[in-house]
Amino acid sequence: LKDYGLGTNQPAKYCHIQVVADNSYYVFQRKDSQATISKMLKYVARISEMLSVQDFDGDETPDSVRLFVSKVDIIDYNVVTDFTTCEGRGNRGECRLNKVMISYGDLFKINGMCLVIIVAYMDFGKTLGGAYTAQDSWDDDKQCALNIVLINVKKYNGEA
Repeated sequence: LKDYGLGTNQPAKYCHIQVVADNSYYVFQRKDSQATISKMLKYVARISEMLSVQDFDGDETPDSVRLFVSKVDIIDYNVVTDFTTCEGRGNRGECRLNKVMISYGDLFKINGMCLVIIVAYMDFGKTLGGAYTAQDSWDDDKQCALNIVLINVKKYNGEA
């Protein structure tokens, strides 16, 4: 996180993020790049609003954490194509989600961002989404491992 004063008594902390449309979400948006990016940025704005009022350090005042979108990508191919090892498992949705998250972790290994938010439209059963936290690995003051959040907009047995 980086501190910026912005003319207030309370410095704002910005987390530089990358927002990624998974192919499933891009197809759901009818491969309309503008609509895809616009919707994703609305999600990020709402998340940023919620983060800004949180007290992460326990001092009873909001920490003013905000998300700053540094990069937006649309993935126009399926990152994971083989879910056969998930068939017949107790929680098939969670297995599918883990395969997707691991594949994206490999795709976005090092990028200097605080967070990557991936927006998808997939069936993970009763599992809504997931998050992976970075390892303590640093190189020239940039985190090498990556914090990844996957937001799934498809409801269980339903639509977005």
